Amino acid sequence: AERDFQLHDMAEKTEDFSTSATRFSQGATQLRRREDWRRRRVCIIVFILALLVAWLFVAYYLRDASCFREFLHFSVVVAVVLVVAGILVQRCLLRRNACANESPPAE
Repeated sequence: AERDFQLHDMAEKTEDFSTSATRFSQGATQLRRREDWRRRRVCIIVFILALLVAWLFVAYYLRDASCFREFLHFSVVVAVVLVVAGILVQRCLLRRNACANESPPAE
């Protein structure tokens, strides 16, 4: 009887440890994803600022040129395409993360 109790107690502890390990792993994965997104976000902001500075530089030197109007139209089209592409990429990443967060069926 004592041995059965010890075996049952050990099985419960093993199950508790397994549950804790799974929770820890999920938390670590979530933390890693958050940190990856933070790093990506900083890179995206720096890239956008560099593009803005380059655009301002070109706009300044084309301000009196005859092609300035075409430059502005082209800039608006490129900006719209980039925004739409960014939204699509974000939705794709959110969908991928939602699929990755689904837990596998319990055995």
